[in-house]
Amino acid sequence: MTFLVIKNTIVNQKNSFDYICGHKTRKMTRIEVLNAIIEKKSVKNYLEIGVNRGKCLFNIKGPEKRFAVDPFFNFNLWKKIKAIAKNPENLKNDYFEVTSDVFFNENKQFLLENKMCVF
Repeated sequence: MTFLVIKNTIVNQKNSFDYICGHKTRKMTRIEVLNAIIEKKSVKNYLEIGVNRGKCLFNIKGPEKRFAVDPFFNFNLWKKIKAIAKNPENLKNDYFEVTSDVFFNENKQFLLENKMCVF
């Protein structure tokens, strides 16, 4: 049996986590933690609410479908193109520029068809 323990810590004013597996401990960023969970759980759909500048979203790898929800995306087309060049999986992104309340109220059928793994 494998155990993954994630403990939130603050290092140099950035989010990082202690990753403990067996006896090895190392610092992981929030993005590394999400990618590790996505890989371990074979996550098919990824939903990110509160995308802002896309720092996390543009660095996620693995899911077949990726959904971004934010009332105001703080990036332009050029940043999307650069993100695709850096991580081609960003071609899978679907963007919803609405509040999370509106997204959940107006996309009930969509959410039923694209089940999300919540962790």
